[in-house]
Amino acid sequence: MAIMGSVDIPFTNSSKVAKGAEQTAGKAQETANGAAQTANDALAKTNEIQKIVDAVNDAVSQAQKDTANAINQANTAVDTANKATQDAQNAINQAQGAFDNAQNALVNAGDAIDIANALSVKVDENTGDISAIVQTTSSLTSRISTTEGNVSTLQQTANSFATRISNTEGNVSSLTQTVNGLQTQVSDNKGNISTVTQLANALQTRMTDAEGNISTLTQTSKSLQSTITSVRNDLDNLGGRNLVLNSNFADGLTNWRNWGSATGTRRTTTITDLAGFTTGFYFSADSTGEWGYAQDNISVIKDETYILTAWIRVTKGTGFVEVQEGNGAFGWTRTTYDVTNMIGKWIRISHKFTAKDSFTGVYVGQATSSGFCSADVTGIKLEKGNKATDWTPAPEDQATQSQITQLANDINLRVKKGDVINQINISTEGILIDGKKVHITGQTTIDNAVIKDAMIQSISASKIVADTLSAISADLGTVYVNGDAQEFLYTNAIDTNPKTSGTHIYIRPTADGEVRATKTKTTDQYVPIRADSFVAAPTDNAYIVTDKELRVMNISKTGIYRDIRAAIFYGSGFTTTTTSAWIGTDSALHVVAKGTVEGNLNPIYRDVYASYYYGGAFVTSTTHAYIGSDGELRVQNKGFSGIWRDVRANTYYGNAVDINTGTHLYIRPSSSGEVRATVTGSTTNYVNIRANSFLPPSSTRETKDDIVEFTRSVLGDIKNGKVYTYRYIWEEPDAFKRLGVMVDETPRILHGQAGDSIELYAFSAYLWKGVQELIDINQDLILKNANLEARIAELESKLS
Repeated sequence: MAIMGSVDIPFTNSSKVAKGAEQTAGKAQETANGAAQTANDALAKTNEIQKIVDAVNDAVSQAQKDTANAINQANTAVDTANKATQDAQNAINQAQGAFDNAQNALVNAGDAIDIANALSVKVDENTGDISAIVQTTSSLTSRISTTEGNVSTLQQTANSFATRISNTEGNVSSLTQTVNGLQTQVSDNKGNISTVTQLANALQTRMTDAEGNISTLTQTSKSLQSTITSVRNDLDNLGGRNLVLNSNFADGLTNWRNWGSATGTRRTTTITDLAGFTTGFYFSADSTGEWGYAQDNISVIKDETYILTAWIRVTKGTGFVEVQEGNGAFGWTRTTYDVTNMIGKWIRISHKFTAKDSFTGVYVGQATSSGFCSADVTGIKLEKGNKATDWTPAPEDQATQSQITQLANDINLRVKKGDVINQINISTEGILIDGKKVHITGQTTIDNAVIKDAMIQSISASKIVADTLSAISADLGTVYVNGDAQEFLYTNAIDTNPKTSGTHIYIRPTADGEVRATKTKTTDQYVPIRADSFVAAPTDNAYIVTDKELRVMNISKTGIYRDIRAAIFYGSGFTTTTTSAWIGTDSALHVVAKGTVEGNLNPIYRDVYASYYYGGAFVTSTTHAYIGSDGELRVQNKGFSGIWRDVRANTYYGNAVDINTGTHLYIRPSSSGEVRATVTGSTTNYVNIRANSFLPPSSTRETKDDIVEFTRSVLGDIKNGKVYTYRYIWEEPDAFKRLGVMVDETPRILHGQAGDSIELYAFSAYLWKGVQELIDINQDLILKNANLEARIAELESKLS
């Protein structure tokens, strides 16, 4: 238990213990002084004492010799230990050498295993040509290559057979066969590719030239489809040809796939602040690792130089982003960028590389690093050369495509350019002509037509029959219905004349008449009128006249009442139609004197009488808030079932704090705070606390941890410590002086947690330790005194 402040002694029992210990020590010292005086007198009377002194000197001399021998032996032991350390280091070096030899053996063993896996490897020593056959439990591969770069490969597994022949110019021919189909492909170094794919139920041929034009013929037993795609070669004039399809993500994620082992989100997004782009993709990683999108199998020319670029704006995070190319067969290359200085701005990043194969892939997103980030990406471009040009779409993205599809019961002719599709479809159900623009020239006869919407320049007809005619515009002048009687006028709307400058519509009864809305062909069956608002005459009040109640209800008048809004409501009473009454406001509800308006600086407030008040808060309009009661102020749960609730405030003023229903009374500061008793209105002028006793949290062993016996001597601190009388700086000059010590002259172990006061429990234990030391000293003095008395008796016996 810590009582903060410099120690004030009244510490009662602790002071008595210290004073008793001091008296015991004084008596022991007096006894020791008497014994010493008696010994001195005895030594002065006899020369025998000198013999004792000489014997002691001889013993000291022998002890010095023994100490010197022990030091020499210790030095010898140190030398032996140093030699043992050197031997241990030599053993470690030998072990490291053995470990290195073992590592080399493992490498050689791996090489031997690789050689063993090959059934046959032959190398021509003159030409350098290589022929190899490799067999495993699941495959057999043979490969022949020349020093000029010509390669022939044959690979056979249990379920496939493949051959591939390539030469140094980049021409490739391949044949792949499985139980399901057969595919042949031939490509040259200019980018022209022809492919034939044959399945049991389909046959497809596909030809692609270096400019990206594609011709496809697909045939099944039930259909025949021919497609020709021509790219826009004029786009090449705008910069290097972009080899990446859908590079601005205008077609969503077409041609792209997920890439990376990190976690997070990725999706397409809208770009609004980068000129020339409206779409892209967004990624946000929440762990380290690669994360973004990739596009595979992009045709390139081996050993040529290419540059890959992308526009990126990092929105948050740390770490690196990257642009990467490559594939699993030949590896990957990349360029990474630290995002520290990239956040919030569009930056074009790039990576230059030399193609290692005739196909590669591109990857854009977060790189493997210690951080993770979020970013927007668009405008990805892969082009030949070592210099980046402005972004342009791939010619294939701007292609024009024509397609003919023939089935047993359907023929479709289609031409597509961008998002525009024009087609003619003939089937057993009819003929469909669908196009952005359809132009029919010549004389056309339609036997039976339904025209949903048409713009007809002119029309000539002997008669027009219609249930209704709408949007007829005519200058009719004055219209009389049913002659001069003008009893009924049938119409669904009355508008102002658009050909005049009129603004208002007037309905004009006589001076003593009314404007009445009734059912069709009636004069006494009234109907509702709907309008945005009803405005009274400019110089008069507005009156709603009724002999009963004014009710504001829902349209069907089923008893659902609606709101009324007004600046001020005048009335003698207000009665709710439901169980509760509601007054809604965006600010405060003021109950004030009549005539008070919004913004009045000195409103006169009126009383509110109610059985209960429910609200989120109560705020006084004056300095203080008063709650009047002839009994107690009690805070309980809603419903008042005896469950007590907490009260929070900055300061509580009262004459007493009593326990409510429990046994103990708790005062709870924070874990690093204190309970402090000060003068009213002060946080520094402390006052006394009176109680029956002050107890620490607990003195039992079970409630304590990290228990270590305190063995340091304390008598020196007690002897050298000063005791003062003093007053606190906040006390009156004539206040009763206190007795205590200064915290800066006492050991830290006696201080409270804050270090500015003495903990009385620790102080009492400290004095307890001092008394124990005095008892030990006293016991030692008693023994010494008894020994001296015995020796004196012996000397006296010898003298006599």
